[in-house]
Amino acid sequence: MIKTLFLITMLLPATIFGQGFENFKIGEGAKYYIKTQNNADVEVSIYFADVKKESISVEFFMDAQNTLVPVKLYQQFLLSKKTDGSLTIKEGYIQGPDQKHPQKMSSDSFSNHNGIELNDFLFSDEKTLNTALVEVATLKTQAGTLSANHYRKSHNNQTVDFWIAKEAKPLGLVKLVSTGSKNSNQNYELELISLLKNVKAAINPKEAKKMDAKGKALINTPLKWW
Repeated sequence: MIKTLFLITMLLPATIFGQGFENFKIGEGAKYYIKTQNNADVEVSIYFADVKKESISVEFFMDAQNTLVPVKLYQQFLLSKKTDGSLTIKEGYIQGPDQKHPQKMSSDSFSNHNGIELNDFLFSDEKTLNTALVEVATLKTQAGTLSANHYRKSHNNQTVDFWIAKEAKPLGLVKLVSTGSKNSNQNYELELISLLKNVKAAINPKEAKKMDAKGKALINTPLKWW
């Protein structure tokens, strides 16, 4: 699995800046198609599991059906605002298809040592985000044709290009392309399929157990094995 890189899909949109989290609605989000270099195609749904004034929980449902053993996997992250307005990850949970209860992730699970760091996308304001602006482009996706801002970030020999459109609220992300030569597992494309509403979260943090060896294996398994 590509660890927490999927989380950047909700941290980027300019719509989050200057707003309280209460402007987002539980159950709203978007569905994306992800194609990896290892030919493991995945659909991932990203939606708000809980919304409060100073914190927000985001859940991910990853569905890989074109592999030898189909896999359905959930992840959920609790995010809060720091004093400078940027976001920080407070808690993370994961639940695989054979797990009765979710497992709480350790803080080191939020770091990606093979490419782009998650913190590269924790922008505190729109001005900071715009330092990564490349151009304004028109994109054709399964969700329709959209005008989007094209941004680019690079770190540790890995480059991520991403396109943000206001029409794709609440997440804003239309497309993302991650490329680099250091680790092929970090090379993938993501594209918007549709917007989501009224999605019920699968993970209940109150039921979470301590992470075991099976949970750690889920975090570190590359997509090609799904």
